[in-house]
Amino acid sequence: MNKIGNKIRIIRDQKGLSQENLATNLGITQSSYARLEKKDDRISINRLFKIAEILGVEVSNLIVDDYFSAFDQSKIKKHQTINPSTLIAEKDHIQSLKEEIGHLKEIIEKLLERK
Repeated sequence: MNKIGNKIRIIRDQKGLSQENLATNLGITQSSYARLEKKDDRISINRLFKIAEILGVEVSNLIVDDYFSAFDQSKIKKHQTINPSTLIAEKDHIQSLKEEIGHLKEIIEKLLERK
């Protein structure tokens, strides 16, 4: 599937740039550039960085799936709507985990002393 090339095309379109414009900035022909969008496995890392620069985006915007962006947004929204009682319960849970870790450390220390 052509994910990177498709993302490049979408961003290029959003910015109102033509294939010819990007091709000129990359120093290649328009037809060569069109092949990059259609078959993204032809894009070298150096060329990918140059395309990102021309488009004014981070390289990660071109290679990270939209799924991850949506996932990150849902995490942010989830944390913005946390109920205070949930925070108290989480704090209590964290405290009990700390106590368990302390207990496990004591057991390990005793085992190491026996050796």
